[in-house]
Amino acid sequence: MEGISITVKAIFIGLSTGLILALPLGPAGLESVKRTISKGYKEGILVALGAISVDALDIILINFGIFNLLDASKRLESLFWIICGIILAFIGYKSVKGTKKGEDGFKPKAVKSGKFSSMPYVTGFLITVSNPLTHSLWITMSGTVIRAWYYKGNAPYIAFISSMIIGMIIWLLILNYLALRGQKFVASSTSKIVSLIIEWAIFGIGIVFILYGLIKLIFNI
Repeated sequence: MEGISITVKAIFIGLSTGLILALPLGPAGLESVKRTISKGYKEGILVALGAISVDALDIILINFGIFNLLDASKRLESLFWIICGIILAFIGYKSVKGTKKGEDGFKPKAVKSGKFSSMPYVTGFLITVSNPLTHSLWITMSGTVIRAWYYKGNAPYIAFISSMIIGMIIWLLILNYLALRGQKFVASSTSKIVSLIIEWAIFGIGIVFILYGLIKLIFNI
């Protein structure tokens, strides 16, 4: 029964984590919403699925061997927390700057030129795979939040990762539905304020990770 309760908890927390991670509109999210508004719901969803495919691929590749390296040394684990904190703080800071300036982040030239405009899935994939912050984010998540479930057993671990991806998909489905129903909702000043709050929160979490890593490094815990 305890194993089932842990797995259920993993599913719930995984869904929540996925929803939170997907809330800030990145380059692919913005492209997805734009496609939904201009070309229909299916186009927007295909862009979103292309982006999430990169996320899933990152999670699989990173988690395939990263834990063995971290388990080898407490010092290495501490340094990883510090590096992840720096990356996360950087992502938060750059996201805040981008939101304030109204920028839409990294986008490959092929997408900007419209070369893949007829292939929404490929467009979403390319936008996300060419964004270095995407990979940095999953390295951070894999070394910290996802790693915590690794030690709880295979079932909770797989349940957490799967639910997290599903949570991201659910939010993008909702977001594109709202975009289809009313562009004003997505483009409102309230949405921008919420994004800024989340981005500052990401920056704050990065600082906490850095401090935690320093404490582990100094006191060898």
